[in-house]
Amino acid sequence: MKQMRKIDGIIEVEQVLDIIDAGTTMPVRCRLETGMNVIVKYMKNPFGQRVLINELIGSCIADEIGLTIPEYGVCNLSEDVINTTNYNEDIDERNAGIAFFTKDYSSTVPPVRQMLLLVENKQTEKIILFDHIVNNCDRHSGNLLLDMSKDARLYVIDNSHIVTAGISTDIEQELEESFIFSKRVLEKNRDIYDILCTSVGFNEQKLLLEAQKIRECITEEKLNSFKEYIPEIWVESVGKTNVNLMFEVLNRRREAIVELAKMIVEERRK
Repeated sequence: MKQMRKIDGIIEVEQVLDIIDAGTTMPVRCRLETGMNVIVKYMKNPFGQRVLINELIGSCIADEIGLTIPEYGVCNLSEDVINTTNYNEDIDERNAGIAFFTKDYSSTVPPVRQMLLLVENKQTEKIILFDHIVNNCDRHSGNLLLDMSKDARLYVIDNSHIVTAGISTDIEQELEESFIFSKRVLEKNRDIYDILCTSVGFNEQKLLLEAQKIRECITEEKLNSFKEYIPEIWVESVGKTNVNLMFEVLNRRREAIVELAKMIVEERRK
């Protein structure tokens, strides 16, 4: 299932190209020293480093289960690069530091129903299961990209608001059975799930089989290994205890994914 979209190391940002108006985390479009154009979320975004941890770990999990996502990794947005931009009112030296990036695809279009009928990588079931593992209640058309450059491929992006929209002081409640097996993810994401199910396709048996594969693929040991990828400065900002709690929640949801899949089937039948 694993596809290895992660780019290792910390890559320098060569240039800030423009500010992206959409998105609460205020990302910027940049070019890396490798020549790749990317979307960067920086340390001093409105939601802090917890967003960067969410993005990185969410991408690692999606990568491991074979969900189609852009290439991603960690980069350094330096003060020197920021000072050479024309966007000093929007981004300044305070935003410098270790950041998260995903590849920017220039040939993407909004995932409207008619276009979704052409999608080759039919992963509706995997998208829904992924959202349930990471507790993503923010799935909408804005964080799905349809790439029409060759065959029609649907990319899943934006893990900013997983695990209760970040790491919070009341994260312990997410370990409770009532929270894990609540219908929040289905209810919050119902509109986009309905579009995906009718336009891309949905199969109950495939959902249940994918859930079994995911539980075998994402072991507790594998999940905890992702901690090694988190830059220490992000951990220091959020707090090691909170990061560990986040992984406890993710592991508990991973353990419950087959039962969650059965719940999803029952709810979809209503």
